Parts: sequence; C-alpha cells; structure tokens
Amino acid sequence: MYFREIIKRFFIGLVGKFNSILKVVFSKVVKILMAKVWDIAQDVCDELKTEDLTNKEKREEAFIRVKEIARQNGIELKESITNLLIELVVQYGKNIK
Repeated sequence: MYFREIIKRFFIGLVGKFNSILKVVFSKVVKILMAKVWDIAQDVCDELKTEDLTNKEKREEAFIRVKEIARQNGIELKESITNLLIELVVQYGKNIK
C-alpha cells in the first residue's frame, strides 16, 4: 500500500511538471507564430499600399495573399483572425505616421 502511494505521488508530480513545461513551450510557440503572421500581413499590406486599388479591393487582396502565404508557411488562419490581423496592421501603420 505504501509503495502504491509513492508511485501515485511520483506520477502526479511528473504530470504536473510536464504540464508546466507544456505551458511554457506553448506560450513561446504562440509568440513565434504571432510574430510570423504579423510579418506576413505587414509585408502584404506594404506591397498593396502602392497599388492602384480601392481600400476595399486592397483588403480583399490582402486577405487572399496573407492566407496563401501563411498556408505556404504551414500556418492555417481562420477568416476572422486573418481579417483582424490585416486591420491591426493597417491601423498600426496609420498610427505610426
């Protein structure tokens, strides 16, 4: 009975440490992915600034390009995330000036 309790506590501790490690790793991976998709969106928006398109057309084209480039980099973005990302990049660019 005593041996079972030791093994049980050992595995509970092991699972706890594993969860802590996963949280740190997951957090870092999310930050890396966010930086990557931000760079993609920013590059696309910078390219489209000089094109002779309406703002609506630029957003539609940016959406297509960002999704495609992200996919080529192994990142699948939902529509809402892609739209939000593009909007954030555009607003960030406006506020920097």
